[in-house]
Amino acid sequence: MNLKDTFYKIDMEKVPTDKINEVTGKPIYQDVEKYTPYKCDFQPYDEKISQTVIGRFPDTTNLLICRPNSFIKTGTIIKHEDGKYQVLFCRKWKKHFEVFVKPQ
Repeated sequence: MNLKDTFYKIDMEKVPTDKINEVTGKPIYQDVEKYTPYKCDFQPYDEKISQTVIGRFPDTTNLLICRPNSFIKTGTIIKHEDGKYQVLFCRKWKKHFEVFVKPQ
């Protein structure tokens, strides 16, 4: 498998701000996105292939091929380059996943 691209898993992490809650005296936290990189092959997706081979997945714009992992599920949001994508469907094979995504 030739994985030349990178996609990022998005996790929300609570980070303390410099502010203190006046009532409780505890620090105030804010949510910050944390990105974990994974190797992949990210390519445009041809809708004609989906109609003849695996059924139609509306709005699918790209296909991501990556090694198997546990966090990719329908509805998961990932980041690739400057855009965020939502996972529509994931097809599992022995040595890789085919992940169908659309821009969020």
